[in-house]
Amino acid sequence: MYLIIYRNVSTYLPVHDPTNKAKMIKLVLARRPLTATVKMPPMDRDEQQADDLTPQGGLDEGGMHGLLGYQLAQAAIRSTEAFVRVVGKPLHLRRVEFTILQLAQENESVTATKMAKALAVTPPGITIWLDRLEERGLLKRERGQADRRTQNIRLTRKGSELVTSALARLLQADREILTHLSEGERHMLLELLQKVARSRKS
Repeated sequence: MYLIIYRNVSTYLPVHDPTNKAKMIKLVLARRPLTATVKMPPMDRDEQQADDLTPQGGLDEGGMHGLLGYQLAQAAIRSTEAFVRVVGKPLHLRRVEFTILQLAQENESVTATKMAKALAVTPPGITIWLDRLEERGLLKRERGQADRRTQNIRLTRKGSELVTSALARLLQADREILTHLSEGERHMLLELLQKVARSRKS
């Protein structure tokens, strides 16, 4: 049974009846549905003021409240603390090291040049990080078959196992950080952040 509600029509139609099903389709095509507007109760002054204060310390944020970079930095306090707690200290990995390992895990034979571009670091900078990870036995660099001037990055078994463990720990930590958000809000948050990141010019 379907309830069709329009501006001045409320109709129940059993959809198992082919005739009524056709009537329902005609009603949908013939009339524009009513757009409902739900008026949310206004926030009281205390709620508005609290929303503009720093998450800790209760300081007035002023114009910074609407700055993307500021809000990202505030949110990063939580994610950074979680990273250090579940990966940084127990697995002895820095954030950039985890990122390099994870990208190498997912992209077979990625070159050092592409890795540097993905992380927005200079070629000498990525070389330093790769040197450190290679010294730990987490990855190895091989000359490209097609172009001997390129270096392909491959994880060792040790590196693959380490980054797999790190990713699982971080995903669980993220779920705990975002527990107050619905599943839809979590997906929306990540999607919007990805759109901002993808707007970066090469």
